[in-house]
Amino acid sequence: MILPGYRAMFTSLDVILNRNTVDIEEVETYEERVSRLTVNFDRSRTTIKTALWNKGQTIPMVFVCTTLWHENEAEMTTLLTSLIRLVKTVEDRRTKNLSDFYNIEMHILFDNCYEIWTDDTGNQHKVVNFFVKQFKRILKKLVIQERVSEVINTEVLMVTPYGGRIDYMFGHTSMHVHLKDAELVQKGKRWSQVMYMYYLIGWKMDACKFSMPGGQGKSEHLERKKTYILALDGDVRFKPSALELCLERMLRNDKVAAVCGRIHPVGGGWINWYQRFEYGVGHWLQKATEHVLGCVLCSPGCFSLMRVHHLRFNNVMARYRQYAETPMQKLQYDMGEDRWLCTLMLMQGGRIEYEAGSHCYTFAPEELEEFFKQRKRWGPSTTANIYDLVQQQWLARKNNPYISFPYVCYQGFNLIFTIIGLSTTLMMLSEAFNFAIKMPTDQAALAYIIICGPVIGLATFLTFVYAILMVTVMIGLLVDAIECVADPNVLFFLALAVIYGIAALSHGEIVNLICGLIYFMFIPSCFIFLQLYMVSNLNDISWGTRQNAGEASAKKKDMGIFGGMIQVLRS
Repeated sequence: MILPGYRAMFTSLDVILNRNTVDIEEVETYEERVSRLTVNFDRSRTTIKTALWNKGQTIPMVFVCTTLWHENEAEMTTLLTSLIRLVKTVEDRRTKNLSDFYNIEMHILFDNCYEIWTDDTGNQHKVVNFFVKQFKRILKKLVIQERVSEVINTEVLMVTPYGGRIDYMFGHTSMHVHLKDAELVQKGKRWSQVMYMYYLIGWKMDACKFSMPGGQGKSEHLERKKTYILALDGDVRFKPSALELCLERMLRNDKVAAVCGRIHPVGGGWINWYQRFEYGVGHWLQKATEHVLGCVLCSPGCFSLMRVHHLRFNNVMARYRQYAETPMQKLQYDMGEDRWLCTLMLMQGGRIEYEAGSHCYTFAPEELEEFFKQRKRWGPSTTANIYDLVQQQWLARKNNPYISFPYVCYQGFNLIFTIIGLSTTLMMLSEAFNFAIKMPTDQAALAYIIICGPVIGLATFLTFVYAILMVTVMIGLLVDAIECVADPNVLFFLALAVIYGIAALSHGEIVNLICGLIYFMFIPSCFIFLQLYMVSNLNDISWGTRQNAGEASAKKKDMGIFGGMIQVLRS
C-alpha cells in the first residue's frame, strides 16, 4: 500500500519512502480500506480529514491536562498565559462559527498540595499549600490582563474523594483544578496522569457518556477516535497554532496515536546554551529520522497530543498504572513516564509522529546539579525502554506496521553506542589532549577514572577545568587546519560542522548552532561526568528537580559555576 500524496519531482524515490512495511490489504477489509483512503477536503482551509469524520462526532474534542507541583511564579504565569490565550482562540472561533473549530476542556492537577495548619487554639486544620494560593493569585491577575475577569466570579469549590476541586468557566470552556491529597491518593506525576486518564476516559466518556456541543448546535457524544488529550507540563509556553498543527496530523491519519512538537529549552547560563544545541540536534536529526524510518520513540510529556482510542487499547492504560516491582520496572515506569507510555502505545500498534512546525517552550535546568539530577532520570529510563523495545521487537513488528526490522536495528545500534559512549568519549578526549597538550593517553585515561565520581561539587570544578582544556583542543585544531587541511582530525571536525550547519540553516535556528561551541567545550562534563553520575546513583529514585525550595536553594542557584567551584575549594 502506498501512502497518499507524492511529489512531482523524484516520484519513484518518494513512492519508495512512503511505502508501508506491511501491505494493509493483508490486515483490513475492503470497506475499511475504502474508508481510510477516502478524504474530505474542507475548502475553507487546508486541513484534510479522513472518512472517519463523515458520520458521528463532527467536532474534535481536546482535553488539556496539566500536572503541577512546586512550579514558581514565572513558570505558572507562563502556563496560564498560554492556556488563557488558547481559550480565547477557541471561543473566538466558536463565535464566528469557523470550520476549523474544536472543543477543549482544561484539567489541572495539583500534586500533594495540602498541609497542616495549627490555629491559635491548637487545633489542626488541613489547608491548601502556598503553590495553590500562588496559582489563584496569578490566575486572577492574568484574567484581568486578558480582559476575561468574569471568570473569577464563576469559581466553584467542592470536596472530592481525592481531595478537592476548583471549577472555573471561560465562556463555554471549563477549567477544573484538581487538588490531590497525598493521604488519599498516590502522589507523583505518573499517578496524576493515571488519575486524569481514568477520570476522563473511564468515567466521563465511558460511564457518564459525556457530550459536547457539535455542529449546528447539536449535542454530540464523544468518540474515542475523535477525542484527544493534550498532556502539558506546568511551565510550558505555546501558541494555539502549535496545538492545531498536531491536531491536523491526527485528523489526516487515524492510525496516529500521539504527536509531539519541537521543544525549546528556556533559561540562561551555559547549561541552557548546552541544552539549546542538544535539543536542536535531537529534533533536527534524531526525531526527524525516527519519524521517517518508523515511529518517534518518545513524545515528551511537556507537550504531547494523544488519541484516546489508543490509550484505551489493551495493555496501555492498564499497564501504565501498575506498580514497579523490579529495578528495571522502576526505571521504566517512574523515571521516564512519558517514554514508558509511548512504548506501550507503540507495542500495541500506534504510530507516534513529529510535527516540526509545532513549537513549545519549557523551562530547563540552569545549574549543573539540577541538570545532572534531571538526566539521572532520563538517561537510564531511555536506555531501559529502548532495550525493552529491542528485546520484544517481534511483538512490536507484529502489532505495528510502522516498525520494521531495519528500524529495530537502527535503535539497537543507538542502544549499543549509548552503552559504549562513555568509553569512546574517554578515548577520544584522551587522544585530543595528547594531540593538543602532549598529555599521554594512558595518563589522561587514568586521571578520568580516579577523579570522576558521583560528587556534584567536584564535577562542577572539573567541568570548568576541562572546558579550558577543550578550548585548547579547539585552538590546536585551528592551528593544525592552517598547516594541513587534509588532516583526518580536521576533516572529521569539519564534517560534523557541515552536518550541523545544514540542519540548523534548514530550520532557521542559527543561534542554536552557535551554542554548539558551548556544547563542544562541555563534552567532558556531559558525556563523562554525567554518565558516571547516572550509573553511581541508580539507587536514587528521587525526582531530583524542584525539591529544594526556600532561600537556601535560591542562594545556591545564584552561585553559578564559579560559586560552586569556590565552595569545593573551601571544603
